[in-house]
Order: sequence, then C-alpha cells, then structure tokens
Amino acid sequence: MKGLAGIPIKRDEKKLKLIRPFLRIYKADVLQYCHDWGIPYCTDSSNLQLKYMRNRIRLNVIPYLQSYSPNLVEHLNSLSTTLEAEEDYFAQEVQQWFERIVTKDNHDYSLDRTLFATLHPALQRRLIKLVLGYLSAYGVLPTYDQVEKIRQCALQDRTPSLQISLAGRLAFTKEYDRLRFTIQDHADSPPVVCEIKELPFRMNVPGMDMIIVFEKVEGKPHLVDIQSVDQQCEAWFDLDQVVWPLHVRPRKPGDRIRLQGVKGSKKLKDVMIDAKVAPSRRDRLPVITDQSGKILWIPTLRRSGVAEVSGQTMYCLHIHTVPFI
Repeated sequence: MKGLAGIPIKRDEKKLKLIRPFLRIYKADVLQYCHDWGIPYCTDSSNLQLKYMRNRIRLNVIPYLQSYSPNLVEHLNSLSTTLEAEEDYFAQEVQQWFERIVTKDNHDYSLDRTLFATLHPALQRRLIKLVLGYLSAYGVLPTYDQVEKIRQCALQDRTPSLQISLAGRLAFTKEYDRLRFTIQDHADSPPVVCEIKELPFRMNVPGMDMIIVFEKVEGKPHLVDIQSVDQQCEAWFDLDQVVWPLHVRPRKPGDRIRLQGVKGSKKLKDVMIDAKVAPSRRDRLPVITDQSGKILWIPTLRRSGVAEVSGQTMYCLHIHTVPFI
C-alpha cells in the first residue's frame, strides 16, 4: 500500500520537512502555464532516454495503457490520494499498538504473544515491520515472505521456542508466550562467577538487573514465615548444614537439583523447561551452590531441598534479591 500511495506531498526527513507542491499537477498543465505567461524552462535530456526504467514506463507503458483507458492517469492519481490517507491511518494505528504492547529492553524489543494474536493480520504484519525497522541500523527491511514467516511462527502452538535469523544481523525469537526481536551479535553480559567466603555479602548480577544479598540470621527462625516466602525472591537455609564457601555461577551441562519434598534429584534443564524459563535467560540465571557442588537456590526460579530450616536450626542463611537501580 505504501508503494502504491506514491511519494507524499509532505514528509519529514530527519530534521527537514520536504514539500513537493507540483507533485499532483500534470506536466502538460505546467508547460501550458509557462507558455501562456512566457516563462522559460529547461528540459532534462535524461528524461527522454529509454535506458531508464522510469522513462520507459512514462513514455511507453502509460501511453499504451491509455489507449485502452483514456482516464488512466486520473484513476492512478485518485488511487494514490486514497491510499496515502489510508497508509497514514494504518501507520498511526500500528504506532499506537506498538506503544501499548511492545517493551524495549536494551537491544531487544519484546511483546506478549497472546496480545499479538488478537490483532488483525494486517496490523500484525505492520507491527513486525515497524519493530524490525527500529532495530535495523542499516535500513535493511524484511521481505513479505520473511514477515509472513515470522507471523506464522508467532501464532502457531506446535513449537514453543524457535529463532529466525534475518538480514542485517536481526533475529526473531519465540520463547513460550514472549516474542523477541533483537540484534544477534551485540555484546552479551559476561556470566556471573563469584565465591562467597563471609557474610554479609552483596553482589550485582550482570544482565539481570538485580542484586543478590547473603545474610546470617541468628536465633530460632519462625518456620511458618519461612515456609510461606516466595522462593523466586528469597530462600532460607540452615547455616550449619551448608558447606562453605558458596559459589555463584551459570548453569553447567548435567546440573541436577534436589527438590523439596521429592526423593532423588532432577535435571536443572528440565526444571527450567517446566517453569517455562526462556532459552535466552537460562544461561544468564545465577546458580548458587555450596562447596560440595550441591545447588542451593536459583534466584527467580526456586530453591532446593538442601539444608532446610527446622526447629533445631540455630543460625540461618538468608539469601534474597533486590532490584538493581
């Protein structure tokens, strides 16, 4: 539609406002005006050279079509005017949806897949093009086939996670209910690796916008309060059952975690899949272990069944997260 609308009479180009006052005036009318008022004009000789596609269309194709439809040019101008107005309407509409449902996070743009699915297909395509246009530093716009492939992959339920690489280092990723558009080779934050030998201790987690706080709490704990905490935000452990020092690291292949109330252990990868942790976040999540290698807690996910607090606990290890501001 944008191409059929033609060149707009007015448009903003960076810091300039471009106005083409003669755009909707026929050349024959301009020449007649110059003739009537004795105004000299120049003719660009290149406009008569048929080696240029634009000239072949203007000098050969349009006259040929006019032999079948004498009012062709008038109809094309009417179509252009109509589509220009409709293009402006759709551009405003998709911008409003962009501001409503798209979130920007560093190099990424993301949105909720469920909300995206409620949009009309025309708005879905335009929203995809708009987001990729914001990301592309080189003006490399996706083709219709690429946009349609992204749209279809976003809507289908068969594959919960996938990635599509595009031109200009752009990538589309579906991670369960989130759709992400990003630049593939931007520098990622290094994985967090740290050793904790004494308390209290605070550490920033790169790329996660959070701080992990380690504290020693003396005295008998309130078991009811501890059992009701949000395990994604904090965890309590029997300090005397923890093998020191503690370590904070990214996940490793083969990691296993002993879950509370469950015999045996489970692969950490399966725990993350069950919790629908996005693939792009799995390697960034910090894993807290003791010196023996047992996983104690994965912040924002869950704690393990290691060193649980009981009525005999005298000292507690309290680990919790706070936002990094």
